[in-house]
Amino acid sequence: MKQKDKIALLEFDALIKEIRQATPILNLNETEQQKQARIKKLLSSYPEFIAYYFPNYSTSKLAKFHVEVVNYTANNKRFFAAIEWARDHAKSSTLWMLQIWLMLKKEINTAITVSKSKDNATKLIEPIRANLEANNRLIQDFGEFKSINNWNSEDFKTSGGTNFVALGRGQSPRGIRNEAIRPDFICVDDIDDDELVENPERVEKLWKWVMTALFPSMSIVGKGRFIIAENRYADDSIIARAVEKAKILKKQGYPAYHKRINLLDTNGQPSWKERFTLKDCQYMIEALGYIFSQREYFNNPIREGRHFKPEFLQYCTMGNLKTYPVLIAYCDPSFSDKGDTKALVLLGRKDGQYHILKTYCAKASVDQMVAWHYELQTWLAGKNAAATFYMEEVFYQSLLYSNFAEYAKKHNLPPFPINGDKRAKPAKIQRLLAITGHYERGNVYFNTAEQENRHMQNLLEQHLSFNPPHKTPLDGIDAIEGAMYLIDRHIEDFAGALRLAKRTRNPANSY
Repeated sequence: MKQKDKIALLEFDALIKEIRQATPILNLNETEQQKQARIKKLLSSYPEFIAYYFPNYSTSKLAKFHVEVVNYTANNKRFFAAIEWARDHAKSSTLWMLQIWLMLKKEINTAITVSKSKDNATKLIEPIRANLEANNRLIQDFGEFKSINNWNSEDFKTSGGTNFVALGRGQSPRGIRNEAIRPDFICVDDIDDDELVENPERVEKLWKWVMTALFPSMSIVGKGRFIIAENRYADDSIIARAVEKAKILKKQGYPAYHKRINLLDTNGQPSWKERFTLKDCQYMIEALGYIFSQREYFNNPIREGRHFKPEFLQYCTMGNLKTYPVLIAYCDPSFSDKGDTKALVLLGRKDGQYHILKTYCAKASVDQMVAWHYELQTWLAGKNAAATFYMEEVFYQSLLYSNFAEYAKKHNLPPFPINGDKRAKPAKIQRLLAITGHYERGNVYFNTAEQENRHMQNLLEQHLSFNPPHKTPLDGIDAIEGAMYLIDRHIEDFAGALRLAKRTRNPANSY
């Protein structure tokens, strides 16, 4: 026996032991009538079913999205489904427990699980085989499942005749039958990988296999549940194509299902609040950083440095603030008072270079954003410098004028001297793409002294994640663009005034 197989056997034996210990037989004194009533109730309620039969797996209550996909599967005998769930949201566990539930309800005959390799697929159906072999509660209620001759790790058949098969991507599913019955349940779980999604030709080839070899292995009539499940971490991937296929089929009136679940919902709260706290989620987001957390937890496959490449983002030690002819502080707020991302950027220009001297860039309330302005003003005063503060006119006049006034009154501060940027701005993406040339030519520098500041780090991540049409925070880059435009105008006006002064100077004067 190969070393790999020995390890797999030891791991399986350990799993068997764990399941036996976790499922002590209850209800020893119930009558047969009580037992059948209990079983009927458990089979009619999936949350109760897994809580009773799989207590070692159901350590948290199910979320609404878990129950939704299970109910859809139970109520529809034939469909195409694409499930985009964030990592660590029980995708694989739901799929294997769902298969046992459907088997006990006599809803499936042959189930195929497909993954990136046969070993991986075998690992995914291992909990099915282990529970059917060792789960005391299942065996007490439904009898022995283990068959004598067909109980292999990658292809096994229960004593009741249900067949479970593991396939690696690209393996032929042709000819897989249980007696004369074709597969009636297929789940594709974690078929993508980092290497595959970098090669469009390989993705295309695999997608053709999914749709021309795997999908038609089900019968044209009768039951046929087909599920592709994965978190989306690449623009072109099997799950991305499956989502589009599900949308098209649904639009055409065919049975299809698609559900995207991110770590946080649209209100910024955990999608699986029964398991995760907001603090749990925020820790993982902060630890991974914006770009990687978007890929793994928000189904948003951002490619790092597509327009603002990492090598464009350079640091240098900034000079005395008084050496800059003009300093501009530009604010890009959000429309609401919720914790949306906002930015305030202090910019200077010297020797043809733009220096990002200081920034505030984070999720914040409007009050916090107003406080940034006073804080930056105080910071500048401490360095014997001053800046001209700007904000887009439409924001300041229609939304934020009163917020600044109320904040000043509340904290006994003088009114804040902020100006409205009145220019008619081109489309945002066009403007932001237009400034990438400054970065590419090495004319933009970030302040070395602010390198460890989380606000500066957030600003850098916004640059790296900028990847239209993907939706990513842009307020920091937008503030830089606004400051660049205005500082250029100020310096042009300043230079023009100097030229005019030289032309009109009276030689008779001594100054």
